[in-house]
Amino acid sequence: MFIGDLVTKYFKIETFFFYLYGTFFKFFFGLILLFNIIYLRAWKTEKFKYLILLTCIFIIGQISEYIIYDDIKQSHFIHNVFRFNTYIFLFLFVIVLKVSDINQIKITESNINWIKKIGLINIPFLLIGLVTQINFFKSYPGSDRFGINGVLSSSGTASFFYVFLILILYVEFVKKQTGSILLIQFIVSFLVGTKTIWFFNGLLVIIHFCFIIKKKQRTIFQSIFVFIGLLVFLFRHKIKLFIIGLFSFGERIYNEYGFITVILSTRDLFLVRAIEVYKEKASLVTFLFGGINDKLINVEFEFIKLFLFFGLVGSVVYLFFLKTIFFRKNQSKLKTILFIVIIVISALSGALLYSVFCSILFYITFLYIDKLENNSLNDDIQR
Repeated sequence: MFIGDLVTKYFKIETFFFYLYGTFFKFFFGLILLFNIIYLRAWKTEKFKYLILLTCIFIIGQISEYIIYDDIKQSHFIHNVFRFNTYIFLFLFVIVLKVSDINQIKITESNINWIKKIGLINIPFLLIGLVTQINFFKSYPGSDRFGINGVLSSSGTASFFYVFLILILYVEFVKKQTGSILLIQFIVSFLVGTKTIWFFNGLLVIIHFCFIIKKKQRTIFQSIFVFIGLLVFLFRHKIKLFIIGLFSFGERIYNEYGFITVILSTRDLFLVRAIEVYKEKASLVTFLFGGINDKLINVEFEFIKLFLFFGLVGSVVYLFFLKTIFFRKNQSKLKTILFIVIIVISALSGALLYSVFCSILFYITFLYIDKLENNSLNDDIQR
């Protein structure tokens, strides 16, 4: 998946033609996973029932889309099929992992090691990109906007790659007290230049010092953050101007639409337009089962995207599936807090469930967190 995204990035930036190599690569592997499910006779599992239900919802949504749009193109349907594959890839991956004889712990550890290696390999490319401003290494190629993602395929992919890399290293730090690599990756992640990673890093710092560390230290830092909050309130105008100045488009967008639009990178404007089109085109079937093509309505909020594509019923089914694979009985407060942080970050962006690479990282990371917590629990029992 990583290689497919990298090849796609090259052809998108360096040539006049944009071939979706990564998309076809993921579609091919999606078919392999599906054949494995059939071979392993996994259709009796509860998770496979979610997949069948979501497929039926998708078909109803596509029929609804053809009814809604008189000038619908075949390319839109093909696009939706690829997009559906992106959304259900996590379903296929989890089902195969659960029913096969594959050792989940070994697979998880192997993937985690690769994530860490990619993170280390990417550091020199981030620094080269920062110094040289080579277009290929930019988060926003062809733009003056600050952001370097190295060899990662896009700003969205890079954002969530570093979110999950930092989560992995952070939980290792909490459980094993190993933090040197965490500090390095935490610092270099800011070079990606997206508000997603900046917001995540800020939230993680607040959560760590206000909720995770020992109670006596926690009280001190809570007081410090309250004081910082007061300073932010008092100097909010200067801080606002500073934030606006960080973006090449900041002043123009601020003068025309306001500060919220700057913070959301005009996502709110896309949302307003989407609501208008939705009111005009949508029906009860669309509301329940989706069918809105994201080429026709572009919204960069994760769960609104999910709703437009799958409708209310499909979104509920999808979220219930996420609940079954991520939540465990008596799971720790740390895991619950970190999961909520990911959901909040995702809701304000739009590149988590919408990306095969990011959604698989999501699952692998929390599998690893479960493993670390189980090891920690076993150590406590032995002591």
